[in-house]
Amino acid sequence: MWGGNGAHLRGALPSALSHGDTLDCRALLESAREPLVRKAVAMALAGNAVAMRLCLERVLPLLQDRPVVFKLPPIESPADLPEATAGLLRAVTSGELTPGEAEALRKVIDTHIAALKLVDVTERLTNLEDEKQQ
Repeated sequence: MWGGNGAHLRGALPSALSHGDTLDCRALLESAREPLVRKAVAMALAGNAVAMRLCLERVLPLLQDRPVVFKLPPIESPADLPEATAGLLRAVTSGELTPGEAEALRKVIDTHIAALKLVDVTERLTNLEDEKQQ
């Protein structure tokens, strides 16, 4: 079959799956998802190194992006930022939050502050336009 003459075998490898075939495969895997996961976990627990790696590769990313329960003071204006950031700092130093979690929360706070500033600027502009028209 793989003779030494270097000839390539046409048709030896399957061609790419069509979109319909891909959808069929996804539907089949979806219907068997739970038993497959249970089997992979059982194999991992029985010591199968490949199954362990597969399971851990799927679980660890989920743990990295977990919900963060943290009591943050209300932020209604930029003046509230020092109290909020001090709370983040205390949570990191006490081990309640990881530095990465605090950074993610800081980005959410920055987005919130940007929205508050936009509302403030819009209100000021509207007031100035109203005054000018009177």
